Amino acid sequence: MNIRTLALAALLLGGCGGEAGNEAEQAQGNAAAAPAAAADGNEAAAPGGTADRVLKSETVEAVFDQWEMGDYLWAHLNVEGREQEGAFVGPTPIEHFLEAHRGQPITVRIDTVMMDIPEAGGAEEVQKIAAASAGGVSAAQWWAGLSAEERAAAERRMEELLSGGSGLETDPHG
Repeated sequence: MNIRTLALAALLLGGCGGEAGNEAEQAQGNAAAAPAAAADGNEAAAPGGTADRVLKSETVEAVFDQWEMGDYLWAHLNVEGREQEGAFVGPTPIEHFLEAHRGQPITVRIDTVMMDIPEAGGAEEVQKIAAASAGGVSAAQWWAGLSAEERAAAERRMEELLSGGSGLETDPHG
């Protein structure tokens, strides 16, 4: 089970907005949301199942400190000289990497994208963490280096977070 599936389950069980009749449509859109890189590397699947259009990209040093759950899971990043900002998390295993490196300096590529967000009524400009690394090791390399037990533990930790465990804020408007 991946994080997007868990986020969907948390939304459906938690009743985070939306009408009951609309939840099945949201479930279908969210189930298709697992981001995957497009052939040119410039677009990825969005929550609504369509490709994001990258408007700009920047690589920054940041510290991940918490999750926020509204209609989707957002990561809060602290970047020196900026207000704390939330960002949608790109392809798996970035969410696991962020959680494992909580409170530590990391390098992230933040894409500003036009993303189809059905719950917001269509295309929205959002920040998205499209890549992450620490000490020259990317999130994908880090994940590949984990044992099956470590990966299972990382999945359990995300399940715990999504079920209201410590380290998760909920958005009262989501």
